[in-house]
Amino acid sequence: MTATPSKNGVEALLEARDDIIWPHEPRTTCVWERPVLIDNKASRIFYSAMIEQEETERAFIRDEVEIALLCLSSKVYRSWLPEYDFIAKMLSIDQLIIYAPKLVQLAHLMPEDLKQNRRKLVARYLEVMLSLEGEFVERQTRKFIRSSVLLYASGDIIGRADHFIDLLKRSYNQSVEANKYRIVTQIRALQLMTNEETAALFKSENQYLNELKFLQIQCHYYRIRASDLFKVSALKLGDTGYF
Repeated sequence: MTATPSKNGVEALLEARDDIIWPHEPRTTCVWERPVLIDNKASRIFYSAMIEQEETERAFIRDEVEIALLCLSSKVYRSWLPEYDFIAKMLSIDQLIIYAPKLVQLAHLMPEDLKQNRRKLVARYLEVMLSLEGEFVERQTRKFIRSSVLLYASGDIIGRADHFIDLLKRSYNQSVEANKYRIVTQIRALQLMTNEETAALFKSENQYLNELKFLQIQCHYYRIRASDLFKVSALKLGDTGYF
């Protein structure tokens, strides 16, 4: 199946609202703050395409980060530029604009041994607290361990790890049936949100528009039709993570 937007009426239900008032200072969000994780071919195509479309802007930001890191020792430069490349794949361009200066600041402040020790702490905590197994869990866990030290303050890491565990529990079943249900309930939840709730959830218009595109792609991938959306009542939306 080709990952292109649906032509069966779903796109009409996923048209962006044009009267939302967005915060003046959007904060950085990432994949770990999604209500669920959906890991399939369509998702990978979507995120790869988004990065490719933003290639010029991303190249400019990376050059600026590299210049800033070159002012530090060669050891710090070699340690932190790969960290930027890793985390950049998890953030949209508007998130990256906010986050890039913070990574440079981390490179100035965080010694390599502290970075590694924090990762070991997160890894050990998840080893003890996370009972799920499988390739999906292992892949997401590796990404979280590395990214958590780059995204969260030390006092927040364990709380974020608990949230990650809950996210994996909600996302563990990656079957077609489970993912179709997640997509349908998320679209219905978005339809029922007020403008204020939508702005609070997505933080920026770009994040909101990316989410609508993502959902359109998933609807095409799973052949979800508009009629499928109206089968979900408001009472069934509590486990989507949006509420």
